[in-house]
Amino acid sequence: MVSTPAGQFEYDALNDKLPAVSWVFPTVATSEHPDAMPNAGAAWLASKLDAIAANPEVWAKTLVIINYDENDGLFDHVVPPLPPTGTADEFVSLTSPGGTVGGGLPVGAGYRVPCIVVSPWTVGGNVCSTPLDHTSVIRFLEQLTGVQEPNISAWRRRTFGDFTDIFGRSSARSGFPALPDTSGPLTLANYETSQFALPVFPGAQQSFPVQERGHRPSIG
Repeated sequence: MVSTPAGQFEYDALNDKLPAVSWVFPTVATSEHPDAMPNAGAAWLASKLDAIAANPEVWAKTLVIINYDENDGLFDHVVPPLPPTGTADEFVSLTSPGGTVGGGLPVGAGYRVPCIVVSPWTVGGNVCSTPLDHTSVIRFLEQLTGVQEPNISAWRRRTFGDFTDIFGRSSARSGFPALPDTSGPLTLANYETSQFALPVFPGAQQSFPVQERGHRPSIG
């Protein structure tokens, strides 16, 4: 993957120079992973959306899929879909010094994570109830580019959608939605984190046990 300077995406969006497909990843500080601040992630994402909205011609032809790769321990109460035993291309085998363990484990769908689609064709705050997974993004690109992805199993294609169900829910195209300010909360969060002391790490005053020296009498 090719790294680009900070601000490159915003510049390209403002000047209508974005490629047909862009994959945009945050830095560690803006990824919302502990101990990164959620305010930093919000400001990072808003900067990308604001740049798209700043050029009406770009906004009119752009669809943004905001996808998270994990749920940070906020586990779902709904069991994710799992393939039947023996489903082709959906099981991985575990290996050990004794050889392969059983028939493998199902890859499955994983627990649900947030996903938001921002575009002129999806305005209205609607919810899509079609099951989707990370391969759904690739399958959407299949529809866009005509290039078939050969590594997605038949079970996964039957079980999950390709994002096309999100269209047709808005009555008409509309302008870019008004987003709340993110720069102010980020400035406040930066100040607050500089004022509060870090929590005491549990066990910081403890030390590892030391094995005694000398003869230990046997028991029994």
